[in-house]
Amino acid sequence: MFAGTAPMPGKVASVTTSLPLELRSGDRIGLVGNSLLDRASETGRWEALLYLANRDLSLVVRNLAWPGDEVDLQPRPENFA
Repeated sequence: MFAGTAPMPGKVASVTTSLPLELRSGDRIGLVGNSLLDRASETGRWEALLYLANRDLSLVVRNLAWPGDEVDLQPRPENFA
């Protein structure tokens, strides 16, 4: 789907994190996983709880989960839009 025309994402530097995770205003959170996170997007409860716990932060959550994803297997086109 749009593999021939979709632009490739730009590369970004990795960020070192430590626990407990400290969120800052404007942070962007990407959920990467397989069916478990994909199904979680159907209700939005996880995101709602995150927003309720951090009302003063302008967080952005993007669910990038895809059923069947594994650490070394991504069963869709490489440049999937």
